[in-house]
Order: sequence, then structure tokens, then C-alpha cells
Amino acid sequence: MSVFISSNRKNLLAISVKNSLKIIELEKNEAILSYVNQLTNVKEEQNEVDIIAHKFSPDSCYFAAITGNKKLFVWKMADKKVCCTMDIGKRPTCLSFEHDKNTVVVGDKSGDVYQCALKETKPKLLLGHLSMVLDVILTPDCRFIISADRDEKIRVSSYPMSFCIHSFCLGHTGLVSCISLISTDRLVSVSSDLTLRLWDFKKGIQLSESVQLPKDCIVSHLEVCSNEIAIMAERLTELRIYRVDNDLIRFHSVIKLHSTLLSFSYVAENNIAVVLKDSSRPFVMLRLVEDVYTEVNCELC
Repeated sequence: MSVFISSNRKNLLAISVKNSLKIIELEKNEAILSYVNQLTNVKEEQNEVDIIAHKFSPDSCYFAAITGNKKLFVWKMADKKVCCTMDIGKRPTCLSFEHDKNTVVVGDKSGDVYQCALKETKPKLLLGHLSMVLDVILTPDCRFIISADRDEKIRVSSYPMSFCIHSFCLGHTGLVSCISLISTDRLVSVSSDLTLRLWDFKKGIQLSESVQLPKDCIVSHLEVCSNEIAIMAERLTELRIYRVDNDLIRFHSVIKLHSTLLSFSYVAENNIAVVLKDSSRPFVMLRLVEDVYTEVNCELC
């Protein structure tokens, strides 16, 4: 089952289950936007309607989602209406907003990354990898676009002139599933080689010894909040927390949950929303109290 949650780190939480999406205003505990993705071509496979991933723009003015039937949807949050629908040539895998501009970048399974300006009708090819792009991010100053692929590579390219490769962050020996910025020149990455690594991405240098993850830790999602890194692994009932201090990644804690973890997102500093594979209690909010994450009561509409 395809489940994904994202947050604007303030008061909005987006939850998608299969092809259904809701954005919830947490303070009022009410849905302010609902959407169900439908097939546009009867020849498409039924499971291709699932919503793959979604994200709020840095200023929370826009919200974007990518779907299995090769679509990008962008909503303008002021009126909760779709302001852009774009066909992506191949099945999309990841997305990121360009800071302070109305543009989304989308990676796909064929290894291409596209620039999708909201005022345009077609995506513009930015760069290509030789294998599937698994994650992509833009730096806040929009100088660089960083992309990770199944062939163990993290590529740092100039933006938007992305034919100019600035550096590579090389060292992983398995596919790089997730990347995230932790500061203006620091990047964290996680791989199927069971390591979590910290990089100076501008220089392409690994800053500290890689952190060895447990053997059963196939990481499917990573998020950074301040100097804290949270990661989840497929089919496990725990969330792992790490901290970065003086360019060293240090293990902090394991949060044990009552069911299999499906997705999570920081909703604010020291607060994490979690979706579990438990029909009776699928939503949990975690709060940091005296340096320990504990569950707090939080009903979700």
C-alpha cells in the first residue's frame, strides 16, 4: 500500500493513501484540501493511480504531488485549487521545489530530471543519469541541484545550467535511496550499503566515517530537522534518530512503535508525525521531552 506524509513544518500535514490525498490543518484538525487521482487513459494499469510523493514549497504557497500515471499536480494553497498539471514522460520518483520561485524539479525512473515551471505546459529536461534517480534536492540559494541514483552516485550540478557538473559525492557501494541538506554546504545520504554518510557536497568530500546501520535497515525515507536526522526502514516498527555534531553523525535513539512504520514527517522542531500499519490507531504524534521522543495524544480527522 502506497502511503506518504509531508508537512510544511508549521501547521499543515498532507497524507496520501494509495490514490487519495488530504491536507489537514493541524490546529483545527480539519481537512482543507481533498483529492482523488483518477485514470485518464483506460489502458493504464489500475495500480498506476497511486500518489508517489508530495511536498510543500518552502514558503507554503504551493503544494505538489507526483503520481504513478506520470503526472505532476501543483495546488496554490491560497485558493486550494490546482494551478498546474503536467505530464512527465516516465514514471516520476521524486520531486523538490525551487526556493522562492514557482518551479518544481522532478526525477524519473529512466534517470532524467526535469524542470517544471508552473506557468509552462511541458517539463524541460535538466540532466540525465544512467540509472533511476531516487532523490533530488535544490539548494536554498538555487546554485546547485543534487541528485542521487541507483548506481551509487550523488551528483552535484550547477543550476539551472545543469550540464556543468560541480562535484560527485562518491563512496556508497549500493543505491543511494535518500539525500537531504543539513546546512548550506552539508549533505546527508543513506544507501542500501547500510551506511549513513555526511558530505561537504561542494567539495565532494565525505566528512566523517560512515555510520553502519542494522542489517535489516532498508531505508525508505529520511528527513532532517535542524541538526537531527530521522530515518525509517521498510517493514520495521521503529524510527531511528541521529544527531550531527562538529561534522560527526552520532546515534541518538530508537523510537519503538506499536506497528509497522509506513511514513513519517517532522511537523515542527521536536515533533514528528507518524503513520502506522494499524487500522485501529494509524496515526501517532511524537514529541521530544527531556531529550526523549514520546507519544502524545493526537486525534486526526
